[in-house]
Amino acid sequence: MSEVAEPFEAATGDGPLAVGAGRTAAVRTAFEGLLNIRRVMDVSGPAQWERLRPVRAVALALEAAGLPASAVDGQGERCATGYRVSAVEGARAVRVEWLGPPGSGAEYAANEELRRCAAAPAAGMGGAGVPRTAPSPLSGGRTGAVSHPGSRGAPAPARVRCLFECRGATGEA
Repeated sequence: MSEVAEPFEAATGDGPLAVGAGRTAAVRTAFEGLLNIRRVMDVSGPAQWERLRPVRAVALALEAAGLPASAVDGQGERCATGYRVSAVEGARAVRVEWLGPPGSGAEYAANEELRRCAAAPAAGMGGAGVPRTAPSPLSGGRTGAVSHPGSRGAPAPARVRCLFECRGATGEA
């Protein structure tokens, strides 16, 4: 009886920890497949598959760039620090957050790590995923580390998130 392989799923940061040599090879193969789809379809921007599955496309680009995904354990508790990709309701965009387990310090590294996330798809996807950092209303309209009352100058928990808009080759949203 032959074994059926599980279908590949890019790490979004909401599943179990995905690591190992087999995982690295699977990510590389999936990303090369995505680039081949673009080549065969002769598109300079995102292919139809990416526009229909923006969470998967951005997660694949981040994972292919070697950025770590966050993860949750069997009880749904965050167990690894890294990116988390989720859909933005009512928009053709995804949200990328930098999360970790309680006490991991993820909030202090979030601004720098989100900048790395923003650079990854633009480089790996030929600029097709258009990254932009957007301050949360909680940050007072600022990006970067901010101080909050009582913090004694320490960075506030990360309030910056990265959004990726899925645009066609002509730039329409």
